[in-house]
Amino acid sequence: MTLVENLAKKFGEISQTTGKKANELVEVTKLSLNISSEEDKIQRAYKEIGEKIYKQYADGDTTDEALLEICQNIDASKHNIATYKDKIIEIKNIKLCVTCGSETQKSDQYCRKCGAKVD
Repeated sequence: MTLVENLAKKFGEISQTTGKKANELVEVTKLSLNISSEEDKIQRAYKEIGEKIYKQYADGDTTDEALLEICQNIDASKHNIATYKDKIIEIKNIKLCVTCGSETQKSDQYCRKCGAKVD
């Protein structure tokens, strides 16, 4: 074989190997995306389960002691959040419209966003 034929043969082999590797990479990427999608579905399902259990707790159904403690922790966090929001309102020297929730100046008699009377 001549040098040109050898080079052509090697170039063909390299091209095939490179093409095969590129196809493998594309396939692995697709499968990895599918895995991520399925993991996201699982996380959404976990969240939905948790929300349903918390709703049962909020409605007075306390069937599991371990779940009861978790739900009580959620209540404590919600209380803390409300306290922090109140402190922010106090620091900003504002009030919230009870109709739409927008911030208004303490001196405003009506909400600038929805027009409702604010106290």
